[in-house]
Amino acid sequence: MLWRAVPTPYRVLIVAAVVTAALCAGFAVGHRHARNTWALRYVERENELLRTVETQTSWARALEQSLFRRSIDLEAAYLQGVFDVQARTDRTISDLRAGNLRLRHELTSAACDLSGSGAASGSDHAGTLPDVWRTAAEDLVQLADECDAVVHQLSACQGLLRIHQEMK
Repeated sequence: MLWRAVPTPYRVLIVAAVVTAALCAGFAVGHRHARNTWALRYVERENELLRTVETQTSWARALEQSLFRRSIDLEAAYLQGVFDVQARTDRTISDLRAGNLRLRHELTSAACDLSGSGAASGSDHAGTLPDVWRTAAEDLVQLADECDAVVHQLSACQGLLRIHQEMK
């Protein structure tokens, strides 16, 4: 009854206001729903990317640790080889000095004065002929030791290069 008491132009305005309010409320609800849907999709995508990054990071760490362990093993093998070569050289030199080892061929050098005047001239190899041979043998063993060390270093460098190439 109260509705019939309101004049017709006001009725139209009231209906228009109610319809407009309902449309605005519907728009706000729809907009909020769409925003929440897109936010949820964004969060899901971000979580997926974070999981991918975490997986790739853990894989890279595992590879890095594996390569680090391999390089440590390579370094340990290199150092053990250096110590073994040095010990073998020291044993060979001490055996040469003790007379337990002899070279197969007697060595002569134009730089060595074997006539006995070398002692007076201050030559490095002054002394008797067996002493000169022993000294020359020691020099040869030390030279071979240095060559072995260089070859050993180059082998270790090649191993490190192989590890580095596997990383790529």
